[in-house]
Amino acid sequence: MPITPDSNLPASIIPGCVVEFMQGDKPQLAWVMEEQSGRLRLLTITKREIKLPSARILSWAGPYYRGQASREEILDALNRHQARRLELEQSIDPMEIWELAQGELDKANLRWFAELLWDKEEAANIEHLAAMGRAMLECKTHFKFQPPEFLIHPKEKVEQRLREQQAMLERERLSSLGRQFFESLWQARTTGALPPRLDDPELAARLEHLLRTRIAFPDDQESEQVWKLVRKGLPEIPHLELLLAQIWGILPPHYNFLYDQADYAPGDAWSAEFPDDIKALAHNLEQTRQEPDPTPFISIDSETTRDVDDAFHLQPLDHGGWLLRLALARPTHGWDMDTPLAKAVAARCTSIYLPEGDSHMLPEELGLGLFSLLEQQDRPALVLEIELAEDEDGVMVQQCCDLRLAWARIAENRSYTQAEADIQDFLEHKQSTWGEMTARAWHLAEKLRDARLRRGAIIIDRQEPEVTLNGLGKDLRVDIRLKTDTPRSQLLVSEFMILANSAIALWAKDRGLALLHRTQDIALPKGQRRNMERAPRGAPDGQEPDQRAVGAHAAPSFESRRTGLQPHLVAFATLSRLPEHAADSALSAG
Repeated sequence: MPITPDSNLPASIIPGCVVEFMQGDKPQLAWVMEEQSGRLRLLTITKREIKLPSARILSWAGPYYRGQASREEILDALNRHQARRLELEQSIDPMEIWELAQGELDKANLRWFAELLWDKEEAANIEHLAAMGRAMLECKTHFKFQPPEFLIHPKEKVEQRLREQQAMLERERLSSLGRQFFESLWQARTTGALPPRLDDPELAARLEHLLRTRIAFPDDQESEQVWKLVRKGLPEIPHLELLLAQIWGILPPHYNFLYDQADYAPGDAWSAEFPDDIKALAHNLEQTRQEPDPTPFISIDSETTRDVDDAFHLQPLDHGGWLLRLALARPTHGWDMDTPLAKAVAARCTSIYLPEGDSHMLPEELGLGLFSLLEQQDRPALVLEIELAEDEDGVMVQQCCDLRLAWARIAENRSYTQAEADIQDFLEHKQSTWGEMTARAWHLAEKLRDARLRRGAIIIDRQEPEVTLNGLGKDLRVDIRLKTDTPRSQLLVSEFMILANSAIALWAKDRGLALLHRTQDIALPKGQRRNMERAPRGAPDGQEPDQRAVGAHAAPSFESRRTGLQPHLVAFATLSRLPEHAADSALSAG
């Protein structure tokens, strides 16, 4: 005959009392075998004897059995209570209890919650109380147990906890299934088998997002935890995320992940988001067109250049010396710096030229079209007029420099190869449309280079390699060869651009105008300096040359600070921050 509980509960927990305690985040049923100084010896429903402090016991202790009972009788009683409590717990909807309770109180004891569901007599029954307590302990998103009461979470906190719970479940699922899938992908790579398919679109999207996030942001903390779980068992190699994405087929071979890490959209597709801004700029350009400067500028670039940003004209002066005019593309004309397009351009910051293709800072319609200094087209420009002459030591020095906003019409776009042929033809036959001016410009460039050498510049002459890509995907072939050597025309362009940077820097320095610039503070290996062409130690002005001006294009005579930006970017960085009329004022101030 089974033992029966006493109808009365003792005031404290004593032997013979049925209790519950938390273990493994679940309530565990047990029988008190012995109590001594606040410590209990329990027999659990799993037939184990354990010792616990009485503070670990949940607040719904009971029922109580008087007298002695065998181990078998105790386990039978525990199983009966367990079955009844589970039955009652399954009938309880804790969400419904929360709906009834929230807004009424911040917290309440277990009896109060039980009376929301049952009559007072049933609510006082220990089996009903235990079942209610168990159900509410399971619902951590809505309640928190602070013995002897349950806190009732407000609606906002419940919604937040539900979101967190859902995110945790999704992470667990993603980690488990993702790990299996990535292991299969890697196995396919090592065996040469076809990569597995993932038929769950939602899981596939989440795994793809994880890989792309890790590729673009390898230090991302939010995805780090999941990534560590899904990559368990895979080799510790660089760019594992990229390799998995390529095996899967979501990224092509030879994918340039550095674009992702720089948050830079390659190509020109990004500009399709700003048709109205581009159209407004084109309209403004047409409406503000002015009579171009009559100077017959020519440009010299590589054969593939489409964004022509500088051109020159050189004429001798009657009193000796030279007047060098440089036309620099002025893409700031008409820009509203608060438009979405302007902000996107500012975020891109630069153009990128790679063998697989060019990506431009500006939309190609603007940078390669409307603002490019194309021949026989009127374009806004920043015109520099620099007077140069030799000093008493025969060193070419800058006499003065003037800047103005204007429009320019380039007479012709020439390539390095064409300009080299122009110079050679003029030297041999004195007959060439542009040969005389180009040959004179080359001689001037030599003098400018010599002057820089005297000031301590070091020039590293290296023939430029040309990298071409042939084929697609896995059949891609990289060809590297040296470009056709055009030393005269390349010297001409490089020296004029160095001069332009220096002239603008000095012009701004004289007016207290801050410009972006870079230094060329390069440390060369020991002994390498001795093998390079360099000037005598004494500078023309009697001062020691600046030995930190090292590099192929060390700009002259701006102390240790030398502008390294292309001239059109210097103009953009400076004048784009001013309204057009303010820019005109700045240029006319000197």
